[in-house]
Amino acid sequence: MAALTLSSSDRVVESTKYPTSSAPTSLPLPTYERPLSDNELADGVNDMYLHIGFRASAGLLTERRLGLVWAILRGRHPLLASQVVMECGAYDSARFTYTPPGSANEALNDAMDTVEMRGIQYKDDLISTYLNGTRTLSASQLSALLVSSEPTLHADGEEWNVLFCATHFIGDGMALHQTANDFFKLIAGAASSEASGEEIKTHTEEELLAILEAEWIERWGSFKGAEKEAIQQASALEVAGMQPIPASSEMRLPQPRGKMHAAAVKVDFKNSESRLIGGHSFPKAAIKGSRKTVVKTISFDSVTTKTALKKCKAEGATISSALFALCNLAWMRTMDAHNLAISNGPSLPMMMYSAINLRPWLASTTTTPTPSSSSYWFLSVGYFNVILPTFSSTSAQASFWHRARSAKAQSSKYVKSPMLVARAQEMAKERGKRAKTWAKQDDDAEALQVAAQMKETGLKITPGQSQMLLTPPPSPGFGPKSASSSTSSAEKANHGGRPRMFSKIAKSARKSLSSLRQTLSSSIGKLPMSPPMSPSPSSKRLSFFSIASVASASASPKSPPSNTPPTPLISTVPPPSTTKTPSAALMGLSLLGNLDGTYAHATYSPNVTLHTLTTGSRQRSGGMLLFGYTFAGKMWISLGWDVNAFGEGVVQCFWAEVEKGVQEMLLAA
Repeated sequence: MAALTLSSSDRVVESTKYPTSSAPTSLPLPTYERPLSDNELADGVNDMYLHIGFRASAGLLTERRLGLVWAILRGRHPLLASQVVMECGAYDSARFTYTPPGSANEALNDAMDTVEMRGIQYKDDLISTYLNGTRTLSASQLSALLVSSEPTLHADGEEWNVLFCATHFIGDGMALHQTANDFFKLIAGAASSEASGEEIKTHTEEELLAILEAEWIERWGSFKGAEKEAIQQASALEVAGMQPIPASSEMRLPQPRGKMHAAAVKVDFKNSESRLIGGHSFPKAAIKGSRKTVVKTISFDSVTTKTALKKCKAEGATISSALFALCNLAWMRTMDAHNLAISNGPSLPMMMYSAINLRPWLASTTTTPTPSSSSYWFLSVGYFNVILPTFSSTSAQASFWHRARSAKAQSSKYVKSPMLVARAQEMAKERGKRAKTWAKQDDDAEALQVAAQMKETGLKITPGQSQMLLTPPPSPGFGPKSASSSTSSAEKANHGGRPRMFSKIAKSARKSLSSLRQTLSSSIGKLPMSPPMSPSPSSKRLSFFSIASVASASASPKSPPSNTPPTPLISTVPPPSTTKTPSAALMGLSLLGNLDGTYAHATYSPNVTLHTLTTGSRQRSGGMLLFGYTFAGKMWISLGWDVNAFGEGVVQCFWAEVEKGVQEMLLAA
């Protein structure tokens, strides 16, 4: 999309704050826009994080150096510096907006606003604050860099923590890891090749500044004259003709070739979805508390990791497929330990879902102007499922490895399918519809609560003000989840819930609702109302979607909340149906593989030594996700979950069984 709006003014930068550029003139650059794709809408619920613990030479990490490096990365990847806007109530109008900085100096100042040095703060506290404290990101800030130190000195340097933060709808885990690698190459890498045996020198602040300025000029302007005294703006046609915001993966993936192909794709997708069978889920807490995410991580030294890899290879499996089998084993043992009642019976299999990197299938983007063509910050993931049985076997070892090989075969079959891209496209459309549907459900509940409270207190609004509560007609693709959908509460919590990216719009909506409580329209009094309800955890946090129409509630009135006692601590899987096979997913697994292939450790050694990596996301209520990867020569397994959403002790028991399963199955002689 071409530029839509020109900046009316530019920030005035004081040269005394960050004396940087030899060409201080700022350019009035355009603002660019791009609509959010279906996948991006569906992943709006999660704020990702990547924590890396490392040791660094004294003086390497200063606020100014961090700001320079972060400014360089934001310039290379426009989505990190973008915002998201949406007209209130218009579900399909959500879009990215990006206004390039008017100078290298302005780029540095903007970057510094999203960098935070927290002093002394340990890893666990840094992660917990991000996950459970006040939200760091928002609609106007889609990324952040948090850095803390620990009061521990080592022979090879000081102890540091860095937290890379980004909303999930602007990218995926692979983008985070690439960013971390580029960050360490800039902050600690050599400025030039050094002779063998000589000390490796890092980039100075002046060299980092030169990189920032050179890259800004390459993208947005050019020096005039041999003395480089001023910046000359590129022609309006040249600037407006480019799109710096990277295209969505849906736009880059191959599209159906005609109507018949599109129809065949839809049929294949529905058939593949109908084969997904899952009859197990973690029991929910009888009394659900506020969301509190905890993260448990275990790692194994390099010798132990090599033992596990060797065992998997001998059994015809991989570490990733073995993790599916480990979750299967741990769940069966957890069911036995807690006497969980499974409504559908133990004969039903369990289903887990995982993500797949779609970047290898993307179409060429050579026609896309820079910098978007070189940016790896965009969301490019699909999802697949692995189904395993839950009955016991006489030989635990034989059963475990057979299921590990089955998980490997299922994953390989999905990846090698000629329908992979088409299914990913259809799934993206399905997930986009669900996100809008769930958003409308949450907004409907919020609107009903407001209307009920207004009726209870006798407040009034004018007919004109009541229009602020109206939701526009849904788009043609809007509607409830299809019968073939296999979405579970776990997937909704981890990936498919309503996006929460529009904090400013949400606050504005709340202020509008507060003002509406000053009056009460006679038309509101005619609506069927429920008694005032206590807001649910999800309704307490308004999404970027608008408050739903109170008027629409009159067409489909909601019944008052039931007074039935809370459900006992049993599995929440619904009973069998003659029309629909249960398709609940127990949990999600994010299998990242060998991350040492992404991080160029030798490039930033000996100035920086990476030793710890933890990743995850600020999930919505009820989220759970297990990660498996290799980093710094060690195998890591991490589980993050909402501790207040599940039955007491059940997830803890499951995690303990995962740890025992590693020792019993992967490391036993």
